[in-house]
Amino acid sequence: MMLGVHEGEEPGATPLPSGVVTTEEGDRLTITISTDLDCGTGPGLYARLRDLVVITRARLITMDIAGVDFCDCAGARVLAAIHRLASDQGIDCRLRGPRPHVVWLLQTLDAGYLTAPEAE
Repeated sequence: MMLGVHEGEEPGATPLPSGVVTTEEGDRLTITISTDLDCGTGPGLYARLRDLVVITRARLITMDIAGVDFCDCAGARVLAAIHRLASDQGIDCRLRGPRPHVVWLLQTLDAGYLTAPEAE
């Protein structure tokens, strides 16, 4: 089921930023991001994703970033912070589809662990 606002949220919750869609199936939450991840979008995106991670019942969060054309250090910080928050709550959090320039940036920033292959 595709959601503009995460299932279980109260009416009036802040909507997801444009270019971000969530899909929740059972204990899996997929966050599809197809917008730039930068200093302009980072703070609002982080706040919204943080809220989703806190309320989700999912045991696996996949952030699909195949549609991200641009990512700077601020965007990389958002990805790392959401990964850390999910991990702290015992939720497995993975990136799917990072483009080569995003992989390079994450590795340069010592966040290459975010691009580790998924365990099958």
